[in-house]
Amino acid sequence: VYQTLFALTWQRRAHERGWSREALVRISAAVDIAVWDIVGKVAGLPLYRLFGGYRREVPCYVTCAYYRDGKDLAELRDEMEMLKAQGHTAFKAKAGGVGLAGDIERLAVVREVIGDDKDLMVDVNRGWDLATAIEGARLLEPLRPRWLEEPVRWADDRRELKLLARQTRIPLSAGESELTGYGCRALLEEEAIHRGPQAGRAVRAQPRSGGSPPRLLYPRPHRRR
Repeated sequence: VYQTLFALTWQRRAHERGWSREALVRISAAVDIAVWDIVGKVAGLPLYRLFGGYRREVPCYVTCAYYRDGKDLAELRDEMEMLKAQGHTAFKAKAGGVGLAGDIERLAVVREVIGDDKDLMVDVNRGWDLATAIEGARLLEPLRPRWLEEPVRWADDRRELKLLARQTRIPLSAGESELTGYGCRALLEEEAIHRGPQAGRAVRAQPRSGGSPPRLLYPRPHRRR
């Protein structure tokens, strides 16, 4: 029934109506999620159990250092002190919203407050052009970020990620804005994001829209050789 439902809806949307790829993927994901919800209710099980459910604990991080008009370094420091006091051990800080010098200054405050024993990740949200990303990665290296996420703008991001990857040892993370698992696979195959055999540093390739786990791609943690 599940496969028949998707075959029929895909046929009508893709071939009879000629909808765009983005519309097709997003609608398919919504249907997929709804069907999994029904399956879980019929089985009387939460979805994490149906998807495997073998972990009792998972690592997590807090996203922080968001931009706000009037927010200065003193307020950023207070924010980080509060989050650290709450017991967080990994912090993903925003960047790309001000000039590069301002970003590095903000991130230096974050690293200073959380200390060298905590994980720091940097999320640019596609805010830098390639030249800025190359320079930003160079300036970030002393802060030892665990990864640099979506550092370049969307227009030609796969090519520019590959060029950036050749010029930095900071692992690159991307895929959040991809629509399909195939796009994420291409990021890995084209070496637009870092991968390698050594554990301890993570890359992430996960599409924004995709529905159930068979349509998602979750690479194992890696770091660059």
